[in-house]
Amino acid sequence: MIENDVEQVFRDAEVDLESELTEQDKIILAELAEMREKKEIPQEYYDYVDDSIAFSQADMTLVQGAFFGQLLLFPEHYGAKNVTPEETQNFLTFWRTNGYYLGIADENNAVLPNYEETLIMARLVLDKILIPCMLHLNA
Repeated sequence: MIENDVEQVFRDAEVDLESELTEQDKIILAELAEMREKKEIPQEYYDYVDDSIAFSQADMTLVQGAFFGQLLLFPEHYGAKNVTPEETQNFLTFWRTNGYYLGIADENNAVLPNYEETLIMARLVLDKILIPCMLHLNA
């Protein structure tokens, strides 16, 4: 397993990772471990991480979504709380077009035909793939 190989490399180099951790680091790691234990991992996460295609359409879709998803889901955190629906739709059309030119098939484009559908899909991707990936970075 790769994590065992990585640990062995550090041991061979006589690097003591534990001594490098601050108290805050230890708190964060403990909280992350607790979140991992409490979070039920959806099947979509395993479908994604077990995909044998190195750079699939799903990967391209996630990359595309990374450019607009956070603004769509959390506009108040990105200075967009007063953006009009028309401006939001124009922004999404821009990213749908970018997806096309990046070679993302229409059925895999992260921007769906309308704002409401795109928002629902963004929330699903966040909950079912991205959060589990963040909780299992070393898995």
